[in-house]
Amino acid sequence: MAESLGLDDLRVHALTTVGSAKEQLGDTTGRRDLELAVELGRAANSPMVAGALNNLTVYIDTTDMRRVDELNLQAQEEAERYGDATLLRFLRGNAIAHLWVLGKWDEAMSVADDLVAQCERGSPHVLEGPTRLFRGCIAVARGQGEAALPDFRRALALARDPASGDPDLLHLALVRYAWADLRLGHVAEARARFTEALPHLMSHRLPKFWLLAEVAFELGETTVVRNALRRIPPDAGRRGMLAVLDGDFATAAEQYAASNLLLFEAEARLRLAEQLVGEGRRTAGESQLAKALAFYRPIGATLFIERGEALLAEAQSASA
Repeated sequence: MAESLGLDDLRVHALTTVGSAKEQLGDTTGRRDLELAVELGRAANSPMVAGALNNLTVYIDTTDMRRVDELNLQAQEEAERYGDATLLRFLRGNAIAHLWVLGKWDEAMSVADDLVAQCERGSPHVLEGPTRLFRGCIAVARGQGEAALPDFRRALALARDPASGDPDLLHLALVRYAWADLRLGHVAEARARFTEALPHLMSHRLPKFWLLAEVAFELGETTVVRNALRRIPPDAGRRGMLAVLDGDFATAAEQYAASNLLLFEAEARLRLAEQLVGEGRRTAGESQLAKALAFYRPIGATLFIERGEALLAEAQSASA
């Protein structure tokens, strides 16, 4: 109807809604509807382009994270051009995930600190919890684990309170808190949080999956997670996560690299290096380790740098 009546804004809105609904149901043709919405919206100078771009990024973030980051920037430009301050704030908050995965941690922390400060000054936002989780993950990786715990506690409290945010984010908060617990040696606490998260994973149509496979592998709790991941379209990112669950870190690194999930590629290469060195394949292990450290060193991921350097020293000692 919108097409026949020449109502371009309404057509963009309808395509965005239909495309998003398809993707929620596992139909990946929805992203074509979203791309068409963006194309039509730009041609018509529609203020709805930013929303279509935002929705598109949500459904392709396991296919190419660099493209997601670029689309998010375009959406921010569109929202700013039309003076949509509410959407612009949301888009900036969403960008933290892309910056975290791509290793742009200083920028991620700057955006995160600003959003959290706004919330603390009395301007609440649904992304406060996820933002605190990303900020906490970066702090833990940089060797500031104890200082990061208040962010994880606050994020979990927000996720448990239906009045303060999105209750569907509870499994996200529990899984990422469990990841932090494992990094700090709190294995019992990690297992308890992960166990609590599992029923929520199965009840959520599209679970929030960052760190999910890595935590499941460490805890040896892979079956439920494998079933949850099967609800995600079969792209390179999902194949990487399933490979992690199998302990196949060579495939995981390859698939994560193909989808520009650089943070997860680096960890897969670090784990692969540990496997190879343990098998006596020192040269191959050092090659993988060098690639992992090339990601970790520029961003100051102290926890992982120290782990990699200890492995390198072990490999060199074994060959002496």
